[in-house]
Amino acid sequence: MLFRSLVGVAALFIVLVLASISNMSNYYIKPGNGNMEIWQGKFGPLGEKVLISLPGVEAPEQIKSVYSKQEVFPFVFNYYIDKSDSLTNVPGIPDFAKIKSHLITALEYSTTGELKEAAHKRLKIIDLMLLKYKADVAETRGTIDDLDDAIQYLEDAKLLNIDDQTLSGLIEGKLKSIKKLKARLEI
Repeated sequence: MLFRSLVGVAALFIVLVLASISNMSNYYIKPGNGNMEIWQGKFGPLGEKVLISLPGVEAPEQIKSVYSKQEVFPFVFNYYIDKSDSLTNVPGIPDFAKIKSHLITALEYSTTGELKEAAHKRLKIIDLMLLKYKADVAETRGTIDDLDDAIQYLEDAKLLNIDDQTLSGLIEGKLKSIKKLKARLEI
């Protein structure tokens, strides 16, 4: 009799744990005032908690009772991609640290290789732009040591392997120009 009771309690415990784990993979969309909230099931057979609130994002017209991670994470991914894009349209020098921060957050919500690649490409382009800027600054100093630094920055930029012929050509052209300038100074 005691054995059956223990088996029954153990079975109930297993069912409770499985239900709790299953609930954690449930996501819910709740519209707010000009925003969309994404909720995630708690580790418990019932209940949910706010995962994230996306200001300015409208919820879909037809809201399902339950969503999967693959259905809701693209909303968050696109939200952070849009935030990073909006920071490039400001007067003056964009806040690259904040742009990178948004892109890294977007990566956390990427659910496909295609989305990951899109965010990684943007991060590489920012790194390339910063390396090119450092090379430009080093070039303006004009010493051989500074030109060596500029060449190294551009070589590092080439290692990013950005699949964009225009950017690759820009880096390659700048590298040749600096090497020629350095050769003239060494004479």
